[in-house]
Order: sequence, then C-alpha cells, then structure tokens
Amino acid sequence: MNQRVYQNLEFDKIVRQLSGLSFSVLGRTACEALEPAADFNEVSQRLAQTHDAMHVLLTRGTPPLQSLDDIRPSVKRAELGSDLSTVELLHLASFLRCTARLRGAVPDTLADPSVNLVYDLMARMEPCEALEHAISAAVIGEEEIADRASAKLADIRRRMLQTQSSLRANLDRIIRDKASYLQEALVTQRFDRFVVPVKAAFRAQVPGIVHDASGSGQTLFIEPMAVVDANNKLKELAAAERAEIARILHDLSQQTATQAGAILRDAERIQAVDFMIAKGRLAIKMKAIIPRLNQTGQINLKQARHPLIDPQKVVPIDIRVGESFKTLLITGPNTGGKTVALKTCGLFALMTMAGLAIPAAEPSHMSVFTEVLPDIGDEQSIEQSLSTFSAHMTHVVEITKACGPTTLVLVDELGSGTDPSEGAALAMAILDYFRQRGAITVATTHYHELKAYALETDGVENASCEFDTETLKPTYRLLIGVPGVSNAFVISRKLGLSESIVDTARSFLAEENIRFENLVQKLDRQRREADQALQTAQQEQAESHRLLEAAQREKQAWQQRRSELTNRYNEEKRRELKDELDIIEALLSDIRQAYAAGKLNEAESQGNRLRQEMKRRLNAVEGEIGKQTLSAAHQGLTASGPDKLVVGETYFAPALNLQGRLVSGPDKQGQCILASGSLQVNVAAAELRQPNRKTGRQARVVQSDHIQTSRRLTFSPEIKLLGQTADEALVNLDQYLDDAVLASAASVRIVHGKGSGVLRKAVADFLRKDRRIQSFQLAPYGEGDSGVTIAKLR
Repeated sequence: MNQRVYQNLEFDKIVRQLSGLSFSVLGRTACEALEPAADFNEVSQRLAQTHDAMHVLLTRGTPPLQSLDDIRPSVKRAELGSDLSTVELLHLASFLRCTARLRGAVPDTLADPSVNLVYDLMARMEPCEALEHAISAAVIGEEEIADRASAKLADIRRRMLQTQSSLRANLDRIIRDKASYLQEALVTQRFDRFVVPVKAAFRAQVPGIVHDASGSGQTLFIEPMAVVDANNKLKELAAAERAEIARILHDLSQQTATQAGAILRDAERIQAVDFMIAKGRLAIKMKAIIPRLNQTGQINLKQARHPLIDPQKVVPIDIRVGESFKTLLITGPNTGGKTVALKTCGLFALMTMAGLAIPAAEPSHMSVFTEVLPDIGDEQSIEQSLSTFSAHMTHVVEITKACGPTTLVLVDELGSGTDPSEGAALAMAILDYFRQRGAITVATTHYHELKAYALETDGVENASCEFDTETLKPTYRLLIGVPGVSNAFVISRKLGLSESIVDTARSFLAEENIRFENLVQKLDRQRREADQALQTAQQEQAESHRLLEAAQREKQAWQQRRSELTNRYNEEKRRELKDELDIIEALLSDIRQAYAAGKLNEAESQGNRLRQEMKRRLNAVEGEIGKQTLSAAHQGLTASGPDKLVVGETYFAPALNLQGRLVSGPDKQGQCILASGSLQVNVAAAELRQPNRKTGRQARVVQSDHIQTSRRLTFSPEIKLLGQTADEALVNLDQYLDDAVLASAASVRIVHGKGSGVLRKAVADFLRKDRRIQSFQLAPYGEGDSGVTIAKLR
C-alpha cells in the first residue's frame, strides 16, 4: 500500500489526529510512521496494545508522560566520547525524571504487570536516579552551572567575587579622585577588562593601559595601572572556571556514556508507551471499540461512524460482506451516502490493520487483508490528457493486476464516464473478474443493469442508500439486500413536472426495465412496511419496559413504606415496654424501702418476678427486631458463596454490611480486596455473597464508579492561574483540588507564572495550610521553574 491509498481513504488524516494526541517527540515520531500491517499476529498484537491503553486510561487516568525531546542522538554522541552541552544534559535529566515517574505509576495492587502491555513497559523502566541527581545538582540553567557542582568551582567563584569586590573598590576610589578627568563617573568593560572613560585631553593624568576609544576620539577607555593585576587575576580565574566547567560537563557526559544502554532502552519504552496511550486516547475520543479480528475476508460493521464526519451529523451504517457473499454492489442517488459507505469500509480496514480502534458498535468484525485497493473520487488529469473515465480505468487496470483472495477492492461509480450501455457491460465484466479472483469487493454504481446482475449472480449482493421520497432527501442509511430504486419519475412528479411528460418518458423505457423497476419498488414498499412494523414493535417493547420499571419502582416504594411502618411499630412497642419497666423499677424501689422498714419479703419476691417477666418480653421484641434487620440485610443474597470469584463483579460482605466491586483476589491466604466507591477493604473470600438483584446500594456504587471514571477521563493534571488575582486564583485552585481528589490524582501542576511572585506566594501559603496536600515544591528547570508549583496529594 502507498500514500495514494492512504490519501484516497483519508487514513493520513487519522494519523495526524493520532500524532496530535502524543506527548513527546518520541511518541509523535512513532505515530507519524504508523502504517497498516498485513500479518494477522502483528495486527492482533497492535490491537491488544490499544485495548490495554484504553484500560489504563479508563481505570487509572493518563500515565505521567510529558513533552520530551529526543535524547537518543545526544546519548549516542556521549557513547562516542563527545562532551554534552548544558542544554543536552537538561533534556536528559527531564527524560530520566519521566522514566522514574512512569515506573512509579505502576499500580501496587498489580501482582503481574505483564498482564497489561502498557504497565509491562512501565515496570521495565531502568531509571538512572544517580545520574539524574548529579545532572540536576550541577546544571541549573541552559548556560549556567551551579556553584555546588564541585568544591573547586565553588572556590574559584568565591575568589572571583573577592577579586571583583577589591577591584571595584579601587575603581570607585579612582573615580572619586579623578572625577574631573573623566567623561562620566562610571566603570565599564572593554575586552573583558574593567576600564574608566577618560577625556582624551587628560590622558596623562590617569596612568594606565588604553583598550579602546570613542568614535569621536574624545574619550579613551583606560585600564588604570592600580587595577591591572586584579584584572589579570580575574582573567586567570575566569579561565580556571571555564576549565572546571568543561571538566564537570565531561564527567557528566562520561556518566551518561556508562548508562547509555539503559537510557536508550528506556527511550524505546517511553516511545512505545506514548504511542500506545495516544492510540487509547484516540479510541476514547472517537468512542471506538476493538473489532473482532479474522483472516477470512469477513467484514461485519455495526453502527459504523466515519470518524472524520461531525459526530453530531454522522449517520451510523451497517456494512457486511465476505461471509455469504464476497461482492457488495451499492446503488442510490448522488449525495446519498454511497461514497461515504465505501470510504468507511476501506478506512476501517486500514485502521484495524494499523492497530487502531474503530468507531462502531459491538460486535463488529474486520478481516486482515494483504492489500486494500481503492478507486474513489474523480482523478481527471489535464497534464496527462486523461479524461475521468481514462483516469478511473487506469486505476482499475492496476487493481485487476493486484487483486486476489486476500485483497479488499473498493470501486466508486464503476464504469461511469462513458456510454451507459458499454459502461454497464464493462462494469459487469470487471466485477465478474474480481469475483473469480476471490477478492472481497465493494462497488457503487448508477447502472440498473448491475442490479439485475447482482440478483442473478451467486456471491454478489445488492445494497442501496435509502432515499425519502416524501422529503426528497437521502437518509444515508445503507440497506443490505435491497437494490436501489430509480426515483427520477417520482421526484419529477413531486417537483411539479406534468403527468403527461412523466407518462411519455415512462413509455420510452423498455417493457423489461419497467417490470424490473416496478418489482424493485414493490420490494422497497414492502421493506418500508416491515420497517414500520418493526419500529412499532420496538416502541411497544420500550413502553412495556417502561411500565415494568414503573411497577418495580412502585413495589420498591411499597416495600420501603412497609419497612418504615414495621420499624415505627417496633419502636413504639419498645418504648411501651421500657415505660412499663421504668414503672416496675419504681415499684421495686418502693418495695425495698418498705422492706427496710417492715421486712416485706413476699412483696419484694413478687416485684422481682414481675421485673423478670417484663425483661423477657423486652428481649423477645429486641430479638424479633434483630431478625427483621438481618433478613433485610441478607435479602437478595445467595445462601452460600459463589463457586468462582470474578474480578470486576459486584459482591456483598454481610459481616461488614458492605457491597462493592471485587478489585483483586483471592490471594494465597484467601483474602480479597473489595472496593465501594473510594473505600477499599480486605475481606475473606468465604465471606463474600453474590446478590441476585441490583439493590439501591448497588446503584449508588455504580453511579459512584461512573462519576470517578468520568472524573479521570476529563480531569487534567494541570491548572493555569495566569492573569488571575490572588483571590480568584485561590477560589479556582480550591475547586480544582476537589476534582483532583475525586479523580484520585497523585500530583498536580499549578501554573501561576513568575511575574512579581505575589501569586506564587499566595498559592504556597494556601497549599501549606491545605490538608489535602502532602507536599509541594517548585518545578525543576525546563519544566516550569519558579512559574510552576508541583503539589502531591495525600
């Protein structure tokens, strides 16, 4: 396949969309180089990568990728013994920090990262932390080395400051003493030497070395003799500083060369992770699915949506070919959607073979082809003196030479641009040739002769793009098994053309053509009636579901009301019994007092028996209430645990009165992790039960999971506060941190800019007092510096 095929089917536009979703130069390079594969195993592997990337994005959000330069050329130069510049080392340090973050982002609960291709690559990262720390400690700017890079450099710079201070003091004294001889009372530099501007007439009054003169000759820039030694010392120290910096860069370059193997391997891994995540992001953006793969030529697309058409306007279509028939012939009016159907089929084949998800509904099937051979669009060439027909036939000739059992042929308006009778005959012959060669073929045409050809030929099926004769507009629905109806007479009559003219035109048609068109129209009418009946049945079914749901809601409301009444009754009985017990206790108190006075043994004995009876009645009521509570808690649960626990399914833990989704387990100790919203608990596998029906609590859990998943998909790990006042920024930051907690973000980037530092200080004060924040710091050089704060959440 070549670029003409990609452009013809607009695959190149999909690649550009994919490239725009990558983070790094490495990932973008991989996206731009993407081409379809013809090997079934390779395509399966590519689709598995996309599936795993979608899983990561939907469950954990975007991995901590960032904009990275391609450091591979620099590392390879270091391997050859070259010294890297400060800029190259800064880019390398940023890359090394990214590898460490990616490795740390692998979930701790994942026992075997290799079950997910993205996590597998992230877990195999080899972060060179010692090298990253060495570079970050030494290089603090594109042209700046830190004093702490070495003890020798710190000593040189300390001595330079001392020498400059002494030199400045001498110059200041000369300026005061010789002020009348100077053009200006200032110190400047010429050729890295400190000088003073002396009036030319007073040259002899300021002994020293002349380094330069003004354009007019009125001013001489003289280095006074008193500072010559200091200037010389500064030059020597500057040379020593450059030598020490060169040594530091050489040392860091040598360390890079030592770790070159690990760095280059990590570069390949980051490129692969970025590429897979870009594929996953594109799939989620398109609301796409992973098709079921085959290598038998079968295409069965359900609710397929062309990804380059506005999602609000695109009409989903069903396309199938390659199972009971290998040639699909689509007829219909112009602008009715035939070409879009053709392009959708071809583009989805290329996307699948490239390992991309397709915007369709489950279950959709797509085959792997050795080649996709399209001839779509008007390619008339003036330079080559080719008409539309000649240009099309040139491509068709190439297709006839390349087609075979493992190829997909797509031809738009086959045989058009010439005499209709000859064009139709030629089109039938070409289609027959494709069929004999075993190619999967989808073609569009206007010729009614081809409709009959499809009806009479085994392995060929008619299809049409539906047209609404009432509104005189296409519906863009593709109807498999239904030949296109000629609507010219109907449309002309509705537009006001005289009946006599229409009848005269009809009389010019051959009788056989009239019978054929009448038959097709009858079939189309019957199909419309069947569609209407099906739509009515679906509406009635939907109404039945609605009534059933309403009845279920009413039943639940009644059960809740019954439970409330039962609880109220029990509470009233409990209060009555407690009141009676209080009365008895009061009587007993009276009896004890009487006993102390008159030894009323019998009275006390009767009182004790009465109290025991009342306690027995109270315990009976409490026991009944307890039974009702346990019955309500276990309602809808199976008597015993499920035979097999499935990760992702919903279970109930009666001992904890907790229902949630099984995250992992059971482990060797028989322990599982059950998640309910943001809460995760360890539960013994034997304690889990399978609910028979979805309770209100389940609905809340599902809703919570849906909210968290939605937060992860829409949450951005960066907030920009530029241009806002401190009050506005802190309000927005507070709301953003709430979203970050709900999205389970580990850290966030807060872009406040450098400016005067007021907004940075306000953000720092706010974060220091916020309990949601574990720690925060300014971003490293090259990732925002003092204009960005990185905050870690608890």
